[in-house]
Amino acid sequence: MSRATTHRRPRLGPCLYNALVPARICDTRTSQPSNQCTGKAPASGGILDVQVTGKGGVPSSGVAAAVLNITAIDAASPGYLTLFGQGATKPTASNLNYRAGQVVANRVMLPVSSGGQIAIFTGNGSPNIAVDVSGYFTDTSDAHAQGAQFTPAPSPARICDTRQGQPQNPCTGKTLSAEGILAVQGADSAGAPADATAVVLNATAAGPTTGGFFTVYPAGQVTPIASDLNFGVDEAIANMAVATLAAEAFIVYNASGSTELVVDVVGWYS
Repeated sequence: MSRATTHRRPRLGPCLYNALVPARICDTRTSQPSNQCTGKAPASGGILDVQVTGKGGVPSSGVAAAVLNITAIDAASPGYLTLFGQGATKPTASNLNYRAGQVVANRVMLPVSSGGQIAIFTGNGSPNIAVDVSGYFTDTSDAHAQGAQFTPAPSPARICDTRQGQPQNPCTGKTLSAEGILAVQGADSAGAPADATAVVLNATAAGPTTGGFFTVYPAGQVTPIASDLNFGVDEAIANMAVATLAAEAFIVYNASGSTELVVDVVGWYS
């Protein structure tokens, strides 16, 4: 690392971000480890309620909203998902659109209900659904709650690009192979301070040789059961991630095949 981490006094109050090691808190597929959502893929027009607080490292109280990655898996027909706080009126909006048979994800920052739940409405196709949590925001119940505040980058900054032929950078030539990992400096780069707890980034898979997914998680941790970006063969596709940092870095894991990785930072929490 380029310099020693500095330490600030903790920020106190509501609407502060707390980063977590990513964790899967819901998966409707019966082929996956049993969880609160096993076998509950909603029918077209149906709603799936998901408990967020008390799951995946999120506290059981004091939570206003969570950072979630939502994945739609193998829908029978094209459709969309709409997410909202459980018990609230369903908005006229969509958070994730999918094609038949596609596996696709999107990142959301979503308020939770007073009971700590979200609701997922299925517009069509009855896909299986996976939900991964990577952090949460404090509510107004504790004036002394701790966390981090968001700072936008002055402009998006490319901190990693494994492709040959692009401007030289720390990731040049480090194409991710199957089950490969790549450590990326997150703090103390692209304007993010050394004491940043998470960076907000756009992760792009370019030219994958097979369908697969990326998982983004803090350095030094075992690869969690979670995903941040799903891609098809020879596809160029991106998704936002809020990468939790450890020792100022995060890891990108590639599940299968070989693919290039591009990472652009748009802000950070500190």
